Amino acid sequence: MAVMKVSGQAVVRSYELEYEEYVRKSLAHDLVDLIFRSGHITFTKDKPDEGTMTETIRATIGIVSAATVASMEERIAERQMELASKLVGAAAEEIRVWDSYYTGDGGNISKGQAVDAVSRAFKKLSGAA
Repeated sequence: MAVMKVSGQAVVRSYELEYEEYVRKSLAHDLVDLIFRSGHITFTKDKPDEGTMTETIRATIGIVSAATVASMEERIAERQMELASKLVGAAAEEIRVWDSYYTGDGGNISKGQAVDAVSRAFKKLSGAA
C-alpha cells in the first residue's frame, strides 16, 4: 500500500465555464497519468478465450481519501504516545529495581546504568528480550 498526494493546477477566467470543464478533465487525466507512471495501477489479464480469440485485461487502483489518511495519522500518533508511555513506565521500573539490593530503594545509579535500563525496557516492549 502506498499513500500518495497528487495535485495539479491551472488558472482560468471565471467567465470561461466551458473551458473550466475542459481544464478539470485535463487535470484529471494528468493526475491519472502520473499515478499510472508511478506504478500504482495494477493490471491483470485472464487466459485467452480460444473460441473468441479474446482476453480480458483489468486495471485496478486503490484510493484512500484525505480524511482517511488524516484518521490514520491520528491513530498512529495516538499509538506512538501509548508506546512512549509504556516505555517510560517500563524504564522507570527497570531503574527502580537497579541494584536496590545493594544500595537501597533511594540508591544512585550511573548514567550508563540508566541507559542500560531504558534499553532493556525497550527490548521488553519490542519483544526482543
